[in-house]
Amino acid sequence: MKKVMLALTLAAALAVSATAAASSPAGYRAQVNAICAKGVKQLNAIPKPTKPSGYYAYFKKGVEMSDKLLLKVAAVKPPSSLKGVVGNALAKQAAFEKALHAVVDQLKTSSNPQKTVQSSSAKLDSLNKKTNNAWLAAGLAKCAG
Repeated sequence: MKKVMLALTLAAALAVSATAAASSPAGYRAQVNAICAKGVKQLNAIPKPTKPSGYYAYFKKGVEMSDKLLLKVAAVKPPSSLKGVVGNALAKQAAFEKALHAVVDQLKTSSNPQKTVQSSSAKLDSLNKKTNNAWLAAGLAKCAG
């Protein structure tokens, strides 16, 4: 459960606000890393559930924030030298987001939220690791958590 919550926290690190294009790789990285740092802080402010019955609300709030953050990071246009590596990281993050949505959908009707989260944990952990590695490869450590 802690790993899944950590994965959700890391996913939220993906944006807060930005729409401008960064003209240099260093400028782009500074801008996006700042967005991610702020996003992690905001996601960490979501109260953690104290019992399994709170998992749905927690994940729902987290995935909603994370989706918005991802869109804002994606709105910052990378310089051409980073397009490939950033595109890869964004694609991996989108796959992670899709998996989080699936967990939220399952939790909505789950009679055993703890089992639902536990059964999703390995897939989320794997996707999160791949996503973090892609962010690191792009020089965006704050997005990797």
